[in-house]
Amino acid sequence: MKVIVNGQSYSLNQNNSVSGGEGTVYVEHGKAFKIYHDPKKMIPLGKFQELQNIKNKNVIKPEELIYDYHQNIIGYTMKPLYNTVPLSRILTTDYQNMHSISHDDLIKIMLSIKQNIEDIHIANCLMVDINDSNILVDQDLNVYIIDVDSFQTPNYRATALQEYAKDFSVKNYNFTVLSDWYSFALLSFRLLVGIHPFLGRWNKFNKKDQQNSLEYRSINNISVLNSEVVYPKSVRDFSFIPKNYYKWFFELFEKGQRLLPPNDIGSIVSNAKDLVLSTLQTIQFKKIFELNKNIKQIYSFFNQSVYLTENSVFFNNQYISITKGKKGIIFNQKNEPILLKLNNNKLESYNLSTHIIKLYDNIEAEDFFVFHNTLFIKNQSNFTTYALLNFSEDFFAVKQNITIMPFSSQVYDGCIYQNTMNKAWFYLIHDKETLPIIKINELDSKKIINAKYINQILYVVYLENNQYIHKIFKINHNFNEYKVINNQLLDHSNINMTVNEKGITLFSYTDSTLFVYFNHYDNDKFREINDNNFLLDMKLNSKGSSIYTIINNEIYQISIL
Repeated sequence: MKVIVNGQSYSLNQNNSVSGGEGTVYVEHGKAFKIYHDPKKMIPLGKFQELQNIKNKNVIKPEELIYDYHQNIIGYTMKPLYNTVPLSRILTTDYQNMHSISHDDLIKIMLSIKQNIEDIHIANCLMVDINDSNILVDQDLNVYIIDVDSFQTPNYRATALQEYAKDFSVKNYNFTVLSDWYSFALLSFRLLVGIHPFLGRWNKFNKKDQQNSLEYRSINNISVLNSEVVYPKSVRDFSFIPKNYYKWFFELFEKGQRLLPPNDIGSIVSNAKDLVLSTLQTIQFKKIFELNKNIKQIYSFFNQSVYLTENSVFFNNQYISITKGKKGIIFNQKNEPILLKLNNNKLESYNLSTHIIKLYDNIEAEDFFVFHNTLFIKNQSNFTTYALLNFSEDFFAVKQNITIMPFSSQVYDGCIYQNTMNKAWFYLIHDKETLPIIKINELDSKKIINAKYINQILYVVYLENNQYIHKIFKINHNFNEYKVINNQLLDHSNINMTVNEKGITLFSYTDSTLFVYFNHYDNDKFREINDNNFLLDMKLNSKGSSIYTIINNEIYQISIL
């Protein structure tokens, strides 16, 4: 596709694009080009001019007009962004654990969003649609606001508003600075504790009753801060909310006030929840390991295990401090664990046994992942598989490389989701040698929030009608057929699933309920287990044929009676 910007011609490549509801965005030539599907939906030139008053560089506003060769305006350019993820991914516990994102980091992100909104208000504009899809975060936790063309400006109304970001007290599009801050509060609450303040269930009514809708509960000030509202026990304790923000949330959500956010967040005094397990239940818990720090991830290979905590790794009976940021563990041919991280987009390794540090100048990466004790590197349009070999010293050798669409692809746990013209394709990281691709028709044009693939089972979460749809697919061994084995509408986007080497599949959506399936394509048997001991935040894992769960700083092997 060829376009003209400021009299200069540009050729745009479909492989460097991502499609959305309004148009397609191409990222190349040092710019982001937004081309509308229907040029008639291009924002008015007056609004284009009013948006120029926003001076914050992290608010990604329209910059230059784009013309076709007939001198028709078909879109605009923007500042390009690289290596970012939508806030919707950071809201998931899986992503936080994988990238070592702490509660302090979540507060930093919240305050950065607040600063961006303040700068938007200074320009006499309103963001209005403050939701987790139009906020992006990079690897250094810098925050960017996108979809700026939907803002309200002095002479033009807002053109988008998701229901879960809405202040229902606003009538006839009369949005204000205070309605913006109310929407910011809705998002901040989710960021800090993991649930929308008006989800859960008002216990006087059934979940699907009108009295439990977002609109009714919001208008009537019945939030999860109300003692009559029940919600998953996996929701973070409200003591994680800074003191002054808790007061602000209470005034907004329980008293119906509309107030500016506090300038000082106040103190934080988090209370850890004590675990009490009853012995008169269906699931048997046997404690097999314990640390004095909360365990985020476990990497195991043969008889070796390494445990990642928030700011350290535990190996060989000692803690080793680590810097912030994403980490991974891979074991070399001597069964020594190697800690991996990125250093200025170069791969760096640290041998936990020998304490040797090595920087791989020849391996550039935007992101990396370790599955099946194999390294996978994402760098621009390349997704590369590396084997760790040893000839006198460790080195990484390329095993396989596939080409992906860099701006249309997201890497999740064990899979890559690629949105090709609103069609849903998944690369499945099945084992060290196999990376099949499959199209999932049911997910076309869906807003994918989270995904995980293990051993023929693909679990996907997408947002629809203000609820998270959890859909689980079983895929045959030729990777050319699939079927839906479970489908739920839920209040959260976290995935809790494991599949052991025998194909036994365990997953949970809610507290007290565990599902057991089998990954063999023709075996449709399943079991639903109800046990009050089991909580959604008990992270399911497997090693060999064993199933275990992480509970804060402890690991329990579980078996079903």
